Amino acid sequence: MSAKTWDKDFRKDAIRASIQKMKPEEREDPFQTDESFCIPVRETPVPFWTPGKVSLIFLLIGFVFLGLGAVIVSYAEKRVDHLQPVLIALGVACSLSGFLKFFVPAKGDRLIISRMIGERARRKIESFDRKASISAELGESGVEGQNISVDGDDHVLVFFDQARKRLLIEGIGARYQICAVDVTHFSEFQFMNYLGAAISCRINESTELNIAIDRVSILFEILRQIPIFWFLRKRIKNQVFVMCEETLGLSETIKLSADDIAE
Repeated sequence: MSAKTWDKDFRKDAIRASIQKMKPEEREDPFQTDESFCIPVRETPVPFWTPGKVSLIFLLIGFVFLGLGAVIVSYAEKRVDHLQPVLIALGVACSLSGFLKFFVPAKGDRLIISRMIGERARRKIESFDRKASISAELGESGVEGQNISVDGDDHVLVFFDQARKRLLIEGIGARYQICAVDVTHFSEFQFMNYLGAAISCRINESTELNIAIDRVSILFEILRQIPIFWFLRKRIKNQVFVMCEETLGLSETIKLSADDIAE
């Protein structure tokens, strides 16, 4: 369950350390720095309207249209007049429309997140190629810290800056920067049907930010529900992890030192 206040959020220590070290002139555009950080953009971690709730609305509408289509077709089958084919066509159209609503959250999450982030997202999207960014969820790393919630901890757009080996992350609740030189842990992440990367990075000498950046894989979930196809799961590409790996120039590891990364 996502925290309602920052003082109870898993990012609170990283936020305090980031604010303390950030210069006043850097707060307007913190991405001009070459240091990792996590700074909030809201008074609370999660707004009332989240991509999860928006997606839930589309799913509910989809079920309504599917039910309406079934009712219309059932009613049409009892008629024998000239309206029967019209009603059947209407019922099929409603059912098809409802079915398509199920794909809106999966295919339209980038647009939904971008609109909720606002101007910050627009500026970054204009600066990066579409292939160099991805929409994702951001939460606490470690399976024990993952709880299924319609809100989530944060919904983000991740921008991959390979030239400077860093991840620029604009979120609904906070802004983040992960620089390769600060990374102390980097590994592939998988929890249920979530695939992504688990990353730990230094904010200062005594504080680390531990996060998981991931996306829901519909294909992985389908194969997870069909045990006989278990061997195909390994063939599903973990897009978030691969893009993070290529950008940061790191291989999956348990622990790295700053000197190792610098080399």
